[in-house]
Amino acid sequence: MDLEAARACHVRRLYGNSYLVADVDGVEVEICRFSQTLLDTFEAVAVHVARAGAALRHDDPVQGPPRERRTTRCPQCGRALPPGSDVCPFCVDHQAVLGRLLHYLRPYAVRSGVVLVLTLGTVAAGLLTPILTGDLVGVIQEHQAGARAALIRMVIILLAAATYNAIGSMVLAYQNRWLGQKIIEDLRTDVYTHLQGLALDFYNKKRTGTLITRVTGDTAQLQTFLTQGVPQTLVQVATILGVVISLFSIDWRLALLGLAPTPILYGATRLFNRGIRPVYRRIWSRLASVNAIIGDTIPGIVVVKAFTREDEEVGKFRSGNRRVFAAAMAAAYRESLFYPFLGWLIGLGSAAVWAYGGYAVISGHTLSLANLVKFIGLMGAVYGPVQAMSTLSGQVMQAATAAERVFEIMDTQAEAAQVGKYMPERLAGGITFDHVYFRYGPEEEALHDITLDIRPGQTVGLVGPSGAGKSTLAQMILRFYDVSEGRLLIDGRDIREYDLSQLRRQIGIVLQEPFLFHGTVAANIAYGRPDAAPPDVVRAAKIANAHGFIMDLPDGYDTLLGERGVGLSGGQRQRISIARAVLKDPRILILDEATSAVDTETEALIQEATQRLIAGRTTLAIAHRLSTLREADVIVVIEEGRVTEVGSHQDLLRRAGTFAKLWRMQTEMQKRAQDGWSDLQPDRP
Repeated sequence: MDLEAARACHVRRLYGNSYLVADVDGVEVEICRFSQTLLDTFEAVAVHVARAGAALRHDDPVQGPPRERRTTRCPQCGRALPPGSDVCPFCVDHQAVLGRLLHYLRPYAVRSGVVLVLTLGTVAAGLLTPILTGDLVGVIQEHQAGARAALIRMVIILLAAATYNAIGSMVLAYQNRWLGQKIIEDLRTDVYTHLQGLALDFYNKKRTGTLITRVTGDTAQLQTFLTQGVPQTLVQVATILGVVISLFSIDWRLALLGLAPTPILYGATRLFNRGIRPVYRRIWSRLASVNAIIGDTIPGIVVVKAFTREDEEVGKFRSGNRRVFAAAMAAAYRESLFYPFLGWLIGLGSAAVWAYGGYAVISGHTLSLANLVKFIGLMGAVYGPVQAMSTLSGQVMQAATAAERVFEIMDTQAEAAQVGKYMPERLAGGITFDHVYFRYGPEEEALHDITLDIRPGQTVGLVGPSGAGKSTLAQMILRFYDVSEGRLLIDGRDIREYDLSQLRRQIGIVLQEPFLFHGTVAANIAYGRPDAAPPDVVRAAKIANAHGFIMDLPDGYDTLLGERGVGLSGGQRQRISIARAVLKDPRILILDEATSAVDTETEALIQEATQRLIAGRTTLAIAHRLSTLREADVIVVIEEGRVTEVGSHQDLLRRAGTFAKLWRMQTEMQKRAQDGWSDLQPDRP
């Protein structure tokens, strides 16, 4: 294939595979097919082919092939990275990440100290029970004077310890939960706040589901760790230390014998966790695949039924379910062997203690029956914490990985590296592109040497093929992207000198796919001006030709819209979007394909509303339907990131260039469509 003839190149996705397509002199040429695993690579190839063709046509040097956009493996250990993440769970500095997480405890230092004291108190009260039990056996066994009083006294102490333990545990549980919830509330708020300040380029590289998982799923995992893992760890460490000290104070020989299985118990649990963790990951992965099948087929049920693919989809689901079952049974097999082994190991230690301790008591050695009972009671309190501590490494690894994914967002640079302080009360609306270049990355040039001067109040149409850079050019005015080279001026001042919020308050945008939020119609219109009075909202709706259909809704302006405006037609959503822009009263207006996806009648209503909206404002209108730009003051043709033609509608038709060619094609297509529709109409008598 001749690269110079390639006007465009893109990837066309199919079911199960995709193929690379080039536009060669207006004809689509299929270059090759590939599996979905190579999708990222071939999308990069498509960009390179299109860029190389453009360079050859303009006698520019052809740059080398694009570098890999992202590695799917950790650069340190070489392991595959989790989907949607740049963080390797095996290479995370757990101590540093968790230390950073614990910084969120600083505002609650006093409450944290109370939690620590309560933890130590409840552990001490818990250990007092087996110790007092042994002493009670000794008192009962003595049958001496004062034994009854000692018995009553110790029973009272035992009841007091149990009461303190119960009350302390309740208070401790609440305080732990409060601290954990508060930390996660602060962290989640910080993450969401930071997300609002990130540049659009960040969202272009991240999947929405991944970001939602980080704000909700990862923080929920951290919440579990902070509310359960950390408190339990404190209790377990304190319990183990207290028990070990008490055991050695009773009889050091018996303590060594009783604690002998502990290293084996700890090591066996560590090995089990290391082996079972990949099995659990396999279960989660296969379950995610099953959920993905559901996520694909339920929203696409119309396509499934239309192509009679119900049996095939059920077969895929059944196969995925079997794989989940197989992985779950692999985990069950390991668990059914391990946990009985733990019970046997604990029983072995208890039997050894009873054998040695019982022999020592019977033989009349230094060990008394009371101390043996006390020792046995304490032994029962040590095996559980030891086993739980052995699982701590897995919990720490999961929590540290989740924290690292969250902090990865927090460490991403905020939207504008250079934020100015200039806050004009009202813009005039002049826009100047002074030799502007823009690159999405080192290898992806989207705009090349753009020079335009747009006067205040002028309407400028932007036309060109898909991917030419029209939307990028318009979005730079909102400073969604900063220029890579050159300058972008608003009213003669560099855009980077403006206060970002103040700048955007004076710019309105109507998108090709209008986004409506869950809420009332009135709230969606007033999204840019939440304090707008109801008469102003109604006036904006009337200007946008939306008042009529709004009043036909069940509750008029108070009608609650579903997610993304479900229940409204595309034209109705678009007119609400226009009303939103009218109410904002911007000085600069961007119309991005505002009528591309509506019927002719709705297009006429939107065009009428748009003409009212643009009056007196600087307007950039992006359109594929060239007829919508007939009244524009200036039309700019953009091809492959370059301005190739500038002039009025009539000027460009007289030049017989790209615009004239596109106009001729669209006019012929419209005429053929009208002729075809006329042929379908029944003959009139």
